[in-house]
Amino acid sequence: MATFSRGFLSQLGQPAMSQSLFNLGSALGSVPGAMKAKRKKEEELQTNKSIAADLLQAQKSLDPDAMFEVSEQLISQGRFDDAQKVASKALELQEGQKLSTGDRAIVARLLSTTMVNGKPKTFDPSNPKDIEGLYNQAKALGVSVERAKELQEKFAPIKERKLTQVTPGSYLIDESDGSVVFKAEFKENSPTYKVYEPSEKDPNFRVFTNGVLTETIPVGDSDSEGLKKRMSGIAKLVGILGTVDTLLGTQYAVNNKGEPVLNEQGSRTVTGYDPSGFSGLGGYVVSKVPGTKTFVRDRLIKSLRANLGLESIAELKALSSTGSTGLGAVSNIELEALQSALAALDVGMDDDSQRESLLKIRDHMIRLKKTAAGVVPADTIDWNSEAYVAQGFSKSASGIVYYNTPGDEKVYRLSGNKFIELN
Repeated sequence: MATFSRGFLSQLGQPAMSQSLFNLGSALGSVPGAMKAKRKKEEELQTNKSIAADLLQAQKSLDPDAMFEVSEQLISQGRFDDAQKVASKALELQEGQKLSTGDRAIVARLLSTTMVNGKPKTFDPSNPKDIEGLYNQAKALGVSVERAKELQEKFAPIKERKLTQVTPGSYLIDESDGSVVFKAEFKENSPTYKVYEPSEKDPNFRVFTNGVLTETIPVGDSDSEGLKKRMSGIAKLVGILGTVDTLLGTQYAVNNKGEPVLNEQGSRTVTGYDPSGFSGLGGYVVSKVPGTKTFVRDRLIKSLRANLGLESIAELKALSSTGSTGLGAVSNIELEALQSALAALDVGMDDDSQRESLLKIRDHMIRLKKTAAGVVPADTIDWNSEAYVAQGFSKSASGIVYYNTPGDEKVYRLSGNKFIELN
């Protein structure tokens, strides 16, 4: 069997080299002869079995040298496209072996092939369960989520895809055979949320929706026990906020890979709202009829009130009271405003009033998530509003925010996400 230099194999991943080899393969494959073709087919069948076994073993052992040998075998067969793919994986694996121990373990997960129910399975970056498993492994290894995502995008990128929006109740049909590819149900499945607590290398709460990272929340000062309490409060708010988004029909931006686009605050970018169901007087009447959208909407509103009952309010107040100066006062103002907006919400309201009320609730809950994490949501508060001024807050013309506890001579200035006492 012919042998090839390692430099030649390393260049195999280059587009120009791939094209040259493809042209060469086309020329070699034009040799006529039926008997020769038959013998060649039989030989290829045996060779393919051997190559497949060698490739599987090389992937299991994560041996780039063995993968280069497989690539060499494929070249000798004229299978230049397959050789290029294997050589590219070998080069990736070589590069991965230069990484830290934690990084190498992540890369191994991304590149390895396992047998599931007798079938080979590789890491699927578009599968939420695979992504969630990757981030869980990263956390256990002390690798940050950002680093895990960086490695995933480098070694197992999501293929770009064309997104198709399908309206509820409609079908997506395969034009080639008329089969139903997808049916959009009227009632969507409720999303699943998971919140991961900060670590020494990753000082942020990470929120995942259906296995996809959808929010990053910085954490304030807190001990390990305090972090668990904060995570519990944030998880509760994330779930309740999901109900609000369902009622509003909140729409989020995604990139051409179908991944959520996060803004500077670490949250998903909202593109608009498209609430379903009826409202107004008709909405009130229809809300009593089981099976209608408005009936479900009415139940969601009642669930929203129940989840933000006295017990939840007390829990959120307790979280903010253990944070930095001014945090408790901010939380209390937002909680009182949230309760007022929630009390006014009713399925019988007209469209505009219902949406306005839900948007207020959403804004208050987003700020409460920040206070639950132990930080002041500085950029989203109207510090000169009546409610905040009454509690000793103010914002100067130059944009500086001050806090003075009523009855106390101490004055604090907002620095970053915390109030610092002025000397």
